[in-house]
Amino acid sequence: MPERRSICKKWLEDGMCGVLPIYNEYGANISRILFYGKSPIDESRRVQTVIKDIARVFQKDIDLIKREARSISGQRTCNALPIFYDVVLIPFKVRKPIGRDDGSMGYIFESSIDRVDLCDSISYVYLKDGQKIEILDSVKTARNRIVMGQHIKDEMLNIALSHFTFGEKESIYHKIATKGDFFFFLYHLLATKDDNST
Repeated sequence: MPERRSICKKWLEDGMCGVLPIYNEYGANISRILFYGKSPIDESRRVQTVIKDIARVFQKDIDLIKREARSISGQRTCNALPIFYDVVLIPFKVRKPIGRDDGSMGYIFESSIDRVDLCDSISYVYLKDGQKIEILDSVKTARNRIVMGQHIKDEMLNIALSHFTFGEKESIYHKIATKGDFFFFLYHLLATKDDNST
């Protein structure tokens, strides 16, 4: 487990920007790891295992993130997963699965997405480094996923920051701050800094 987490940490340090489900030449269900400005690599683990390990890098529970995202969006599936301030995973349908539990969804980091457009009747997610990823979603659905992802991220931030209110009954001095509180507080500071620098 620590070894898997360290591999994901290295990927993130190397500019990881997405994970897609693919079949290898033997028909095995594996993952393709996307990197910003670099060639992708193939990984023997499935997409859901990879994103679980990414969450562990930040000491987050992916199941809790999924549950919170569902409660915000009202959708059971296809929700964005805000793991860290610049690691917000936006889901896109990228293949038709062969096996029943193979999965069709890949995830691309919101921060790496430039736009979604149609080209020769095919929908693509264009990344800021020039890569383009073919998807099976319509352009409208894909764009909605990005917008909903931003909404989920903002709502999760607001929920976390509500723990920092200074009201008489909910004073910060009478509460124990969790790792999640510090994560979202840090996110707020970084997001504010980025907004002020533009």
